[in-house]
Amino acid sequence: MNTDAGGSQTTAVSDEISLVDLWTILLRRKKTVIAVFLIVLSTAIVVTALMTPIYESRAVVLIGQVTDQLIENPDELVYRLTEEYEVGDSSEAIKELPFVESVTVNKKRANTVLELTARDTTAGGAKTYLETIVNKLFEKHNAVFNKTIELERRRLDSMAKQLSELDAHIKQVNDLTTHLKKSDPTQAAVLAIESGKYLTMKPALEEKFVALDIRLSDLKTKPTQYLRKPTLPRKTTKPRSILYVAVATFIGLFMALFAAFIHELIVKAERDESVVGEE
Repeated sequence: MNTDAGGSQTTAVSDEISLVDLWTILLRRKKTVIAVFLIVLSTAIVVTALMTPIYESRAVVLIGQVTDQLIENPDELVYRLTEEYEVGDSSEAIKELPFVESVTVNKKRANTVLELTARDTTAGGAKTYLETIVNKLFEKHNAVFNKTIELERRRLDSMAKQLSELDAHIKQVNDLTTHLKKSDPTQAAVLAIESGKYLTMKPALEEKFVALDIRLSDLKTKPTQYLRKPTLPRKTTKPRSILYVAVATFIGLFMALFAAFIHELIVKAERDESVVGEE
C-alpha cells in the first residue's frame, strides 16, 4: 500500500514537473511564440483586407393573383428566374458581380411569397441591381394582370348588362300582362308563365355576378407587389472579418505553441550533437 502511495506521489510530481517544463519551454521560446502568432494573425488581417467586399441585398415579393388564380406558378417562376439569371450556375463562365444569389419560395410559410437576394461589391449596387431585377418581374406580371383584369371586367359588365336587360324585359312583360288581364286573359296567362321563366333565370345570373365581383375585389385579386423592398445592407456578407480574425487567432496560437516546441527540440538536438562531438 505504501509502495502504491509512493508511486502515485511520484506520478503526480512527474506530471507537475512536466507542466512546469512545458511552461518553461514557452517562456524560453516566447520570441518564437510571439513571432509566429503575429505572422499568422497579420497575414489573416492583410488577406481579409485585400478581399473584395461583397454585400447582399434581400427582397420579398408577393406573387399577384386574379380571381384566386396566381399570375405565375411559384415553382415555374423560381425555375424561370434561376435559369434567366444563372443562379448558382458557373458552368459557362465565372460569374461576375453583380449577380442574383438566390431565388426561393418558402412553401412551409407561404408558397405565394418569393424571396430574392443579389450581391455586389457595394451596398447601394446590390440594392439597385435587385430593384432592377424585381422591377422587370413587376413589368411582366403587371402586363398579365392588367390584361386579365380587363377581360374579367368585361365579363362583369356583360353580366350587369344582362341583368339590366332581364329586369327591363320582366317589367315589360309584367306591364303587358296587367294590361291584357281583362281584354285577353289567355295571352296574359302565357305572358305570366314567360315572366316566371325570366324570374327563375335571374337568381343564377345574379349569383354569378356577385361571385365574380367578389373575386375581383382586393381580397381575391391583387397585383404582384413588395412585401419587403430591396434592403440596403449595413455590413458585408463576405469577408466576415471578425470570424476570420477569430479563426486566425486560434490557429496562430496553436501554430505558435507548436513552433515553440519544435524550436526547443531542434536546439536540444543540436546541443546533444555538440556534446557527443566533444566526447
